[in-house]
Amino acid sequence: MLDDASPRPENGAELTRPVQNVEAPTIVRHESAGPRRLSFPQERLFLLDRIMPGLGAYNVPTLVRVRATLEEEKLRRAFERVVDRHEILHTRLVLVDGTPVQETFDAPPFDLTVADLRSLPREEAQVRADELLGELGGRAFSLAGDVLLRAALVHLAPDEDLLLVVFHHMGSDHLAADLLFAELDGVYRALSDGREAELPELPIQYADFAEWQRRRLDADLLDEQLEYWTTQLRGVPDRLDLPSDRPRPSVQSHRGAWKELDIPPEVVAPLRELARELGANSRRCAGD
Repeated sequence: MLDDASPRPENGAELTRPVQNVEAPTIVRHESAGPRRLSFPQERLFLLDRIMPGLGAYNVPTLVRVRATLEEEKLRRAFERVVDRHEILHTRLVLVDGTPVQETFDAPPFDLTVADLRSLPREEAQVRADELLGELGGRAFSLAGDVLLRAALVHLAPDEDLLLVVFHHMGSDHLAADLLFAELDGVYRALSDGREAELPELPIQYADFAEWQRRRLDADLLDEQLEYWTTQLRGVPDRLDLPSDRPRPSVQSHRGAWKELDIPPEVVAPLRELARELGANSRRCAGD
């Protein structure tokens, strides 16, 4: 929403304000087994996958160090339960009559990659683990039929395991991954205790959200929003050219690196407070 201090376009045109107080319909469960429409984020990822096949930039890896030895078969069964529970993890994106759609498929038995490096010297074991986990974390998913979750268990030492879980961004993000890890932990603990985990039935699946999102913008709301943003972004450059130490490649490489730094607590605290005031997510803020 724009206020009186908001910048105006140079041509003096009045900006169309975004629609306010639009009552969103409730997301409902659809039992259709056939192809379903994509959400807008899925549509973007499908397009990127077609333009740049084999891209691992949208993998979401999480590495957990466990001070214990996990039981491989129970862990595999726990992953299987989580994948089966969340349809988006066994959903493929395909073209039907030239239109991209999503459809679920029966997930195969979960393929847990296991490496036992306990007999190697510690330094050599860590190098081997880094190589294995790096390859698995960067390996591309096929949106046309892969289960969108993979995992590797590395027995690094007698009392230390490494567990790598990799999602494709179409199936999860960091916030959703926290929920899935909680379910995985609950199922594994239940299996270790010799009982079945009691998980509440999911009221909706991701495809239900996609349909809700599409229907919400099927009406006049889409035209009004499009008009607003077309006016708001008029004159914005087609691409952002920033100075760099090398020419901009014709095809994005997605190569990058981590840069770690420590931010003092007295700096982090006001950042968190500002995030709370603005309703922004501070979960990944430094100091977590």
